[in-house]
Amino acid sequence: MQPSVTKRLEQLHKLSIIDGGGAERAAALIELWLETGYEHLDTIDRHLPYLVSSGWDIPLIILIFVWIVFYIFRHCWKGFRSSERSKEKVL
Repeated sequence: MQPSVTKRLEQLHKLSIIDGGGAERAAALIELWLETGYEHLDTIDRHLPYLVSSGWDIPLIILIFVWIVFYIFRHCWKGFRSSERSKEKVL
């Protein structure tokens, strides 16, 4: 999927602000982009999997970790409760 021209222009404007320029720097970058093309401005997030580039990887990992901890805790709690019940029956 090719990003729109406006999205590329926004990225160029952000680069100019980071670089310390202003509107003049953005205009110069846009002119340079029009003259040379923009393939060199390709960002790495376009090559990452969707979950990583959209920011869903970390929340998903945390959710899976919490689910695993809950599952283990619940399993251990059932074992603990059943051992208590068997002790009560013996007494």
